[in-house]
Amino acid sequence: MNNDLNEMRQKAMDFRKRKDYDSAYPLFEKLWNSRKETESKDNIKWDGWGYALCLNHFKKYDMALQVCKEVYKIDKNFNYIKGVYAFCLNQFKRFEEALSICKEVYSKTKTNKYIISTYAWAAYNLYINKFDIEKGNIEELLKYAKGIIDLTRNTPEDLARIETVLKIIDNLEAIGKWNDVLEWSKYLSPEKLNTEKYNHTLPDGKRVALPSPKEKWFSKVTKAYEKLARFQECLDLTNQALEFLPDDVWLTRRRAICLDHLGQNEESLKLLTSIASRKKEWFIFKDIASIHYEKNDLENALKYCYESSLHAIRNPKQENLWELYFMIAQIHKRNNNSDKAKKYCLLSGLLRTEHEWKIPPKLQELALELKVNFDQTQNSVVLIKELSKDWAENKYSGKEIKSGIIKTIMPSGKSGFISTGTQPDYFFRMSEFKGNKKYCVEKTKVTFYLEKSFDKKKNKETEIAVNINVAE
Repeated sequence: MNNDLNEMRQKAMDFRKRKDYDSAYPLFEKLWNSRKETESKDNIKWDGWGYALCLNHFKKYDMALQVCKEVYKIDKNFNYIKGVYAFCLNQFKRFEEALSICKEVYSKTKTNKYIISTYAWAAYNLYINKFDIEKGNIEELLKYAKGIIDLTRNTPEDLARIETVLKIIDNLEAIGKWNDVLEWSKYLSPEKLNTEKYNHTLPDGKRVALPSPKEKWFSKVTKAYEKLARFQECLDLTNQALEFLPDDVWLTRRRAICLDHLGQNEESLKLLTSIASRKKEWFIFKDIASIHYEKNDLENALKYCYESSLHAIRNPKQENLWELYFMIAQIHKRNNNSDKAKKYCLLSGLLRTEHEWKIPPKLQELALELKVNFDQTQNSVVLIKELSKDWAENKYSGKEIKSGIIKTIMPSGKSGFISTGTQPDYFFRMSEFKGNKKYCVEKTKVTFYLEKSFDKKKNKETEIAVNINVAE
């Protein structure tokens, strides 16, 4: 009988060493459940350890915790079971208890990768994961982070190490410490980072895909190079990132920005124009406008500034648009349209003063030239409403107005299709319907314009209906 058990025990251990948990699990389970008081305590504790490991592998943490407790009663100095126990505690977010156990075990065995990983994960969750940059002490955060980096120095692919570095980079980015972002990024090797996106469930139950560690590393590090105006290094690293993320819009935009700063503005314009057809963000149109302004092409610069302004109307942080309106003011000044120049200069300044931001020298200088006073009682909301007429007029001037009827409203209520009777049906977003949304129903007669867009499903350019109004 003992020989049979010993043979089973050996098989179970062999399977475990090969990480064949499917085969090891039933053997350890049988060994543990058939244990007797007459059995050697050494055999029982090792059987329990193997069984607890298997239970953890299959995420049966409740059972694993109970097994760990039983083994601990047999031998309080059995460090292997303490490591498994600490791992279980981590799963139940009992990080302080896990950390305490790991410290004790690590002081006796500093090469056990299982202990190091469990220790690092407990420390990450206690000191790094929930850090609040507005309330916390950044120096204290960095001290704990360096401790985790030192702990995992021989395990560069450790998850806690990776998450720690990425979290530190997030916090350094938030306070504009771009050189420090670059220094911390060196603790990770991008070629070894995971490319799988994180799946995250929002409070409303909706599942979203977050960037993979590799995507995030490239995004943050290239941004740091851009902010530091190290454009050649930024371009080189962005090109490297685009090799495995060829369709990434934001990396492509960063590449375009680098090319512009390196004197290749025509190539930059091509990239940005391509992006704008797929991603209609205000700052992309502003990028395009800036390049035209640099080339002294004031007509196109103003056109894209207005396009940018139109897309920025719904931006909740209007204060971030002050530079856009500053550029428009400069264009109108150069075009000798002093009335418009004054209004856009005033809007640029109001967006700053309303948020108690200082007026930068370049804006002060322009305001002085135009005799604009930012202490006026007018507010930015009123001014935006007035000036937005320019933006719509610019966008649709010279374009053919179409007529049709709303054929379909999608179940989500966020989009639909318009039929003209003779041409293909045109997709539209509810946000493009002007006026009271209660009139946006099937069979309503409407007028609209067409705009180029990009169909992700079909992977091709298409046309969609925009600026939709009920037909009179």
